[in-house]
Amino acid sequence: MAAASNPLTSLYLEANKNTFMNASLDAAIEAWPKYFSKKLVVTQNDKTMDYEGFLQQMKEAKTNWPVIDVRYKLLTESGRTVASAEYVWIPKETMWFDTIIIMTFGDEGTEDEKKVVRFLEIMQPGPKDRDPAAPEAQSIA
Repeated sequence: MAAASNPLTSLYLEANKNTFMNASLDAAIEAWPKYFSKKLVVTQNDKTMDYEGFLQQMKEAKTNWPVIDVRYKLLTESGRTVASAEYVWIPKETMWFDTIIIMTFGDEGTEDEKKVVRFLEIMQPGPKDRDPAAPEAQSIA
């Protein structure tokens, strides 16, 4: 929990909880503009999206997988950037993804200072035999 004492890391965890991990699609959509800038640029594996494209992708993912569990393995903050290494568990599919995310927040003193303006995600399928209850699969945050 020590990593969450950093202000942007706390905001990052809050954004994940209220958007990607929120089982309610309507609540996730309502929370979206609080955490993501309209100027957002997303690079996900080799695909680039803007705010609307990323929102649409989140809607589709939440429709298919309403429950997503993120297990944080590493959280670090430097300047306006938060990086994490995560295991993403999708119980409906009994599927893991090993994920690295780097989120950059807007400059201090701007309307986007508490919003993500840049989102980089590298995601690949994880091992099928990873036990969600195993200690190594548990979250640090």
